[in-house]
Amino acid sequence: MRLTLSTRLTPSLRFLAACTFTLIVMVLGVRAAAQNAAAFLAAERGDAEAIEHLVRGGTDINVIGDLRYGDRSYRVSAVAAAALGWHADAARTLLKHGATPPQYVVRNHNLLPYSERELDALRDWEVINSILRTPEVAAITRSIVERDAHGTYRTHDGQEYAADFDDRGLQLTAPGGPALRFQLVAGKAFMQILPMTAAPSGRPRERTAAELSMFTRFVEPLPLADRNTLVQQFRDRGGIWLDFTVGEGRVLGLEIREGGPARLGGTPVLFRKVGIRPEASPLLEREVAASRLVTPPMNWPSFRGPGASGVADGQSPPLAWDAEKSVNVRWSTPIPGLGHSSPIIWGDRIFLTTAVSSLSNPEFRPGGLRSDNVSTDRSEHEWRLIALDKRTGRIEWQRTAHRGVPRGIRHLKSTFATPTPATNGTHIVAVFGSEGLYCYDIEGNLLWMKDLGILGHFLYGFSSSPVIYRDQVIIQADTNLDRNESKPVSFIAAFDLNDGRERWRMNRDEDARTTSSTPTVYEGLGPVQVVANGGTRIRSYDPATGKELWSLASPSDLVTPTPIVGHDVIYVMSGNAGSQPIFAIRPNAVGDITLKPGTETNDFVLWSTTRGGSMTPTPIVYGDFIYSINVSGIVGCYDARTGARQYLKRLEHGGSGFSASPVAADGRIYFPSEDGEVFVVKAGPSFELLSTNPMGEVIMATPAVSGGIIFIRTLGHLVAVG
Repeated sequence: MRLTLSTRLTPSLRFLAACTFTLIVMVLGVRAAAQNAAAFLAAERGDAEAIEHLVRGGTDINVIGDLRYGDRSYRVSAVAAAALGWHADAARTLLKHGATPPQYVVRNHNLLPYSERELDALRDWEVINSILRTPEVAAITRSIVERDAHGTYRTHDGQEYAADFDDRGLQLTAPGGPALRFQLVAGKAFMQILPMTAAPSGRPRERTAAELSMFTRFVEPLPLADRNTLVQQFRDRGGIWLDFTVGEGRVLGLEIREGGPARLGGTPVLFRKVGIRPEASPLLEREVAASRLVTPPMNWPSFRGPGASGVADGQSPPLAWDAEKSVNVRWSTPIPGLGHSSPIIWGDRIFLTTAVSSLSNPEFRPGGLRSDNVSTDRSEHEWRLIALDKRTGRIEWQRTAHRGVPRGIRHLKSTFATPTPATNGTHIVAVFGSEGLYCYDIEGNLLWMKDLGILGHFLYGFSSSPVIYRDQVIIQADTNLDRNESKPVSFIAAFDLNDGRERWRMNRDEDARTTSSTPTVYEGLGPVQVVANGGTRIRSYDPATGKELWSLASPSDLVTPTPIVGHDVIYVMSGNAGSQPIFAIRPNAVGDITLKPGTETNDFVLWSTTRGGSMTPTPIVYGDFIYSINVSGIVGCYDARTGARQYLKRLEHGGSGFSASPVAADGRIYFPSEDGEVFVVKAGPSFELLSTNPMGEVIMATPAVSGGIIFIRTLGHLVAVG
């Protein structure tokens, strides 16, 4: 007869074994609970590495926890916690390891069925917005909207709506206008309800089967009858699609599109909620009252100052101000026309450019516009260079470089005067893309001009700024004309600063890409070189001859950030769908330095990463760290020497995003937003927001710093703060 373990044990031993087994189960349960709690905390904080480690230890990837969001607490999954904190890397990691995925992903403003392949191709903001559409998160955002949406909303150009809820749902009312009724679709998304007899809104057009199918996906959360009603309305009459901007548990703004959601609708119009920022704090009062010792004012001769570094230590710019109330503001000067060029400074003068349309109010829109949202303004323009007195803001002179109908196209978010001019104190160089390259003396006398042909992107235009190096000016002109050419159109070239003669020119195979980057000159321990970002390859050139010194393959279809230098390392990044690479490159590089598949370093690449690169703003190296910010407002801080990430943190903004680049001074980093606010963050490995400063107008241009003042170009003014 075979004896079992229990038959061989005495009653007392069986009792002891049972107790031991129970204790083991309890210990394992406590350990599992602790692991799950740690995983939720890692998701909440955006720690993707900790999530990876915990997943290997067997944690529950779909763990539920309590999330404090704004002034309330919610029970949510770990992936929802990551999304509500705008931690895209953590959300990606959870989804890759089996977290419950969304039914659809948001990609290029469309809804596509979820798959791991689609996940890999998503931009960070698309990952977040895909999860924000899930039922569990939509329930949270819906409650926030219903509780906090009441109020007044205003655009950058003065359009206004009042939002309110009554027993019939959401309504928007313009001053003196009728109430517009909206139906909740899901979460923070609403669709206008039009009477059956209403005429089509906007220009009626026949909807395709693909558009009807896509719209059906957007309204899929609704009951069948409501869904069918809105699909029919979308097909026959259109209507307004409304999406609230929610952050930190409150409503910050709203976006409307005539005709339907995303690509199915028209140009998005962004409204910021009036009064979302607190009143002036004691910090502001102390800042205004403070007296500061300032070192001699520095020159700021080109985009982002000397060497595009953006660093102005010792210049003591202010920490806090309120331009809307004229607090801590020295002067504000109206600037005619539209221009995203940054101000440059030499001595007591400031220079900037603008393009003045014949139309009294040419259309401009900030925010996440589609690539085909282009201006229809084909009126005569004037391209001007303007000089102002640095002390008073008085315009000293204006020079019209060119007058005529634009040769290129302007995107609604861009201008015909986006490149920043450059000066060496005797010459001022301004490039207006297809309207030419112009050189003036310091008093505004034209020295020479060059017609460079049709430049830039066929939808986005031209944005690369000139760089003065010794006695020559360098122009990077990557040009995508959306047509097949027999020879390359993109080029980089050097022109004699004194007479405009072409010194050298190198063709670039960037015609199929969208590159708006400004080159950078490196002068350090390695050879002097001009570094140019690119969608096909990053390249370095000898500034004397144009000979290519090295290149690195970095496929990307949209490249804007300027290469920067720090610690005798060259940093280059870009950030679009699928990959947002950052490369730290040794200046002694030669030849093809492309990384082998699966590697992050080689003899000339000190470190690299495939995530964290910015799509538009140029990063900044300050102290021991490199800081980037993407269009969604997520700040990344990395160890400049190793690439180790210190933090990712989102700046809560009104919804338009970030296009201007940061600057730094005296232990602070200044991040301007399209919503018209400048966020000041303490420099260092831990995130600390020091102040949020309203300007009252859209900001697209990067500030300049000199002599205790930060000079900020808004959509319609140049403002001296400090």
